[in-house]
Amino acid sequence: MTLATTPASSFKKAQDYASKKDWDKAIVEYEKLLDRESSQNASLYNLIGDLHSKKGDLDKAFQNYEKAIDIYCEQTLYNNAIALCKKCLRLDESRVEIHNKLGGLYASQGLVQDALHHLTEFAMRKRVTGETKAVETTWKRILTIAPDNTSFRS
Repeated sequence: MTLATTPASSFKKAQDYASKKDWDKAIVEYEKLLDRESSQNASLYNLIGDLHSKKGDLDKAFQNYEKAIDIYCEQTLYNNAIALCKKCLRLDESRVEIHNKLGGLYASQGLVQDALHHLTEFAMRKRVTGETKAVETTWKRILTIAPDNTSFRS
């Protein structure tokens, strides 16, 4: 007779693997938990992202972080999403899309100066890569956030 694994036992197993720095096995166990929870647990995506980061696989880490950010936004946990965006930028400041998300999050919280900072950064980086449509869209967005700020009109 086999015992069915419970979420608590899977979580414990994942933590044990992580404590032994066996990142791959820990990731597998956390992903099993996600499968059980219909993939709407932002904290688990964040944990999996951390493990991928420790492995040195930033692409997979960011896939998980961005999924967590999206879930936090769906759940209107904007402060959690902002904190995770900041963590992403600490790991890799070249992730330009994070500036766009962070700008939008700050704008939704009424933090205009922070929103303008990140949206401007996003637009400037897109301009360097020649993505004029993204630049134009972002500047229009900036003007709706701060319509009276004349420095952005030029």
